[in-house]
Amino acid sequence: EKDETKAQGMAEEAQLRTQPPSSAVVFQCVVCAAVLGDSSAFACSHAGLRTVSLRAASHVRVLDDEPETSREGVDAGSTYFAVKCSGCDAQVGKVYLTTPRALDLMRDAFSLESERLKNYVLGEHELTLGEDQPENGRVESGANLQIEERMEQVEEQLLKVENLLLLYNERLEHLEGTGTGAGMNKGRNEELYTSPKPAAKRAKK
Repeated sequence: EKDETKAQGMAEEAQLRTQPPSSAVVFQCVVCAAVLGDSSAFACSHAGLRTVSLRAASHVRVLDDEPETSREGVDAGSTYFAVKCSGCDAQVGKVYLTTPRALDLMRDAFSLESERLKNYVLGEHELTLGEDQPENGRVESGANLQIEERMEQVEEQLLKVENLLLLYNERLEHLEGTGTGAGMNKGRNEELYTSPKPAAKRAKK
């Protein structure tokens, strides 16, 4: 029985990887794309649990009101706090408080679930120099292209807002001009209507 327990512990440790990725990786929430961390804070990864554990994270919220307990799997019996993305409130991982000995490295770290993440490897490019290179010769990453597209959308929205403000301003000026003219005409009409009355009285006398 001791040999079986030892073998199981060794198998679990074999699934734990402490070597960080060879390239810098940014981890984002799969739902809202909020940046949750990067490989500079890498602690370990676990193949069986499909997690990446980071020593530090951003845009996350730890539900530390009451710890939960894992009921099954490699981390059975472990207690943890759930971790949610602060951008969309989706659960993205755990912070382990207690673990089996084989998972000691995951304790007190942000263990993010790989299925809840999307990754961007710094230095990767969707385009390379060759037959299909852009006319201007620039090679841009997918992230840069997305940023440029968003900036263009924002500029379009700002232009629409500016046009609407100009239109409203023109209408307001027109209404103000019309109101002033009506007031002046009303005053003139009253003067013409009331002025003949005294002359009529003098004629009767």
